[in-house]
Amino acid sequence: MSRMSFSNRRILVTGANGFIGKNFLVRLNELPNVSITTFLRGDDITLLTEMVAQVDAVVHLAGENRPADDAAFSRVNTGLTMVLCEAIAQAFRSTGRHVSLVLASSTQAERDNSYGRSKLAAEVAVKTLAEETGNPCVIFRLPGVFGKWCKPNYN
Repeated sequence: MSRMSFSNRRILVTGANGFIGKNFLVRLNELPNVSITTFLRGDDITLLTEMVAQVDAVVHLAGENRPADDAAFSRVNTGLTMVLCEAIAQAFRSTGRHVSLVLASSTQAERDNSYGRSKLAAEVAVKTLAEETGNPCVIFRLPGVFGKWCKPNYN
């Protein structure tokens, strides 16, 4: 996994309306020469391949952490990550160009629960992408996070 810079980049941010995403966009908007594209809850997942083909980096912050149905953990945390990894691999196969990937995971990936297993599976997909294509990838295992725009008593 390699070091990345966000200057002079086109960046796709998933989960941009979430707590971490909102804060991250504030910081990105302070940087010069950064073009931001967002993928939000409810957006058409079939557009991701086209979106990925047009950016230099993906910061994958989208995730499910308190769904009504545990199946959403797998569908969002693992499934969306796998779709992104495939879109990045497809961009590499068709152009030879790497699209850097940053995954926001969780310290829960070490736990044997539905959420932890879904985050660990997402990490495995990212590691596989990096190993198979040489694509630059970084995984951050975030602990409980809080701050501006956090829901009160949530984390």
